[in-house]
Amino acid sequence: MEGYLAKGFKAVKIKIGRDNLQEDLDRIKAVREFIGPDVTFMVDANYSMTVEKAIKAIEGFKEHNITWFEEPIIPDNYKGFGGNCR
Repeated sequence: MEGYLAKGFKAVKIKIGRDNLQEDLDRIKAVREFIGPDVTFMVDANYSMTVEKAIKAIEGFKEHNITWFEEPIIPDNYKGFGGNCR
């Protein structure tokens, strides 16, 4: 990641979705500390979460200024997407 930042990249995205949400949040915190506040930061869960876990994740993201949370739940879970929007 350091090499990309040195080349002038202004955004990073990492994969998340471990069984233990706290491990993801710890990793997100470490990345944010490394890249600083001015780099756009996105995460991709690859459909690995339940609605409940995605909501908890969103709460945990707040202090790390996550710009984009990609694919938290499977796309056919229409009720779940509605719940996440609320």
